[in-house]
Amino acid sequence: MGGAIFALDALAGALFLLAALGVVATRQVLASLQLFIVQSLLLAASALLLGGADRSPHLLAVAAITVLTKALLIPWLLRRMVPSEVYRMREVERVLNIPSALLASAVLIVVAYAVADPLAA
Repeated sequence: MGGAIFALDALAGALFLLAALGVVATRQVLASLQLFIVQSLLLAASALLLGGADRSPHLLAVAAITVLTKALLIPWLLRRMVPSEVYRMREVERVLNIPSALLASAVLIVVAYAVADPLAA
């Protein structure tokens, strides 16, 4: 049972990274916000899976707080404060083009993985 939960957590982590790369690659503001919500829900799912496996009320609280703040409150505030024209028409200005930004992101992911798990490098 524990192995299945950790496999699901690894899947949530991989999807979290894909959502992060999606935020880097997208140019529309609304798509970025939607990917931010998906990323927040995946982060909460990871905390929920690990909290359920360890029976940790702290991780379950982290999952609840993540859903409430990152997936609900922040997007609601942004939609309320930012004019709707921004979501329909505006694109995000990039310092780097999309391929360069994705390459830099991939390098950072590999470096972070190597630092977090020295045996993998």
